[in-house]
Amino acid sequence: MLYEWHDIYSKSIRLSFQTAANTLSFSGSLMSAFKLAGTPPGYNEFADSLLRSAHEMNELSNDQPSPGFALWSTRINGQRLVVNEEVLIDRPFGQLLHFKCETGDRPRNVPKILIVAPISGHKASILRDTVRELLPDSDVYVTQWKDAREVPVSKGNFTFEDYMHYVQDFIQEIGPDTHLIGISQSTVPVLAVTSLLAARKDPCQPMSMTLMCGPIDPRINETEVSRLTRQRGMNWIKNNLVTQVPSNYAGRGRDVFPGFLQSLGLSVAAPGNSDPMTLAKKVFGGQGEKLDADAPYYLDVIRQYFIEHSLPRGLMTWKNERVDPSKIKHTALFTVEGSADNITAPGQTSVAHKLCSQIPGNLRRHHLEVGAGHYDLFSGKHWDNKISSEIKDFIRKVAATRGISYDPPQAETSVKMQRIDGMKPALVA
Repeated sequence: MLYEWHDIYSKSIRLSFQTAANTLSFSGSLMSAFKLAGTPPGYNEFADSLLRSAHEMNELSNDQPSPGFALWSTRINGQRLVVNEEVLIDRPFGQLLHFKCETGDRPRNVPKILIVAPISGHKASILRDTVRELLPDSDVYVTQWKDAREVPVSKGNFTFEDYMHYVQDFIQEIGPDTHLIGISQSTVPVLAVTSLLAARKDPCQPMSMTLMCGPIDPRINETEVSRLTRQRGMNWIKNNLVTQVPSNYAGRGRDVFPGFLQSLGLSVAAPGNSDPMTLAKKVFGGQGEKLDADAPYYLDVIRQYFIEHSLPRGLMTWKNERVDPSKIKHTALFTVEGSADNITAPGQTSVAHKLCSQIPGNLRRHHLEVGAGHYDLFSGKHWDNKISSEIKDFIRKVAATRGISYDPPQAETSVKMQRIDGMKPALVA
């Protein structure tokens, strides 16, 4: 019933907002037409405000389809090159995407990067800025998880173990010397999968993994998000947040944790992420680029991440294989955190260095981005101006330790090291 209520209510809200948008637009346009020097203080600003509000309400009233990544070209060596988005693997609950740059006969000698997207209410296209900035210097792959509301019940369920299985298969498809990037929730399976590959001495062990703003151990500097999740417990979450997909979708009858609830939960638990209009967009603006999580997967994540803390406590397994990060010896580790992150606080991700105790000091780096919140770490000015170049520089320096040299980077990068728990800083530029 909750999902059906949301569908009905969001449609009625959109209709009301469309009416309001038309009224505001007319009023603002009328006032703008009479803008004169000497008008009362604030008159012109109020007219502009009405027009802006009309624009936002008009956006909210239109349930537009997701534009996807919409990355059709990039610039390499000063030339504009076409980017083709290819589906390399297609599974019931996810795909492996490849952003292939058309460079003619000469293949590019650049790092292979697999970005493992989280399933946290948003489609993988929330990483549009991440992919865009990496494209000129890298061969980029992305896990694109499918919206559970569009997957027929006949396809079965999707669990956390399935997620890890998909990631392992995707890595095998890309091949040796892949560089992994895990963001937010996906940092846990990225670290877990790398641990499994290391324990097996698999030739496709990643060359490096970058873990960004992820709850490797949410007990450290516990945030409101993890505290509320832990306190509510599994039964409350299952009874109150899991709902069935309505009959007007392909996945009708499937138990899911809806994307609109995930976004609302983050907005309530971590205030400051959204102004009122943004929050309204999240709750009532239709699904847009939202992603429903299959209930078995979502409940697995809650249990293992926030209730049992299975990875940092050494309790995580995959198909009876123990996940042991101390088995990782050859994969380099870069952790990235934001000082203003109120979803995954500083310390929760960098604890991976302690868990990965066998990685040599010259294959480690940590970066704390001052003033950055959760979403700032992979999009916007913090990502564009600093973090992306840090990651690209790290990847190239790690490759150099193996005698691998890539094509020259498209831009110069500067690196500032930070000390981690008394460990000697490594890979200093």
